[in-house]
Amino acid sequence: MTQDIPVVPEPALPDLATLLASTSDPVALRDLHDRAAPLLQAAALRLLRDGEAAGEAVTAVFVQLWRGQARFGAADGEPLGWLLALLRAKAVEIYRRRQREGLAEEEGFREASFADDLARLAHNQAVAGFHAAFTMLDLEHQQILSLAYLDGLSHAELAQRLRMPIGTARAAARAGLERLRHALEMTS
Repeated sequence: MTQDIPVVPEPALPDLATLLASTSDPVALRDLHDRAAPLLQAAALRLLRDGEAAGEAVTAVFVQLWRGQARFGAADGEPLGWLLALLRAKAVEIYRRRQREGLAEEEGFREASFADDLARLAHNQAVAGFHAAFTMLDLEHQQILSLAYLDGLSHAELAQRLRMPIGTARAAARAGLERLRHALEMTS
């Protein structure tokens, strides 16, 4: 006579927002690191084109979280987008410091399609959702968001690159973010 073995459901993994709310807890911070660090490392490597500098940027983000210098709130949007914004700020800071020290590559942040980079990372469910939302944007907003938030261009640099007034560049970036936020809501 055989007995049925009871199936015990696996506990649900906390979402990134829950983990971000608990970064003072070493276990939550480790879980957040395990889930988000590979994506952040890939984005940092894309921006900085240097493994050591990319690792420094990712580490700086997690140190900032651990020390409570950055707190995620519901009004901050998607957790992954918020983490990428923190990373971008650190990457720009590191790049500019390395540039002053003569260690940064002359050509700056890498020019490539953010959508292509996200497609390579699509095995991650959170990234897949972001990729789906990003590809819903028109090509102009994809370009603007890629240049502003991943390539680290300021509004002035964005305006110069796209040959438009700075106010128009700023408004286009803001509109791109709004459209991305709306697309993320539609895909989730």
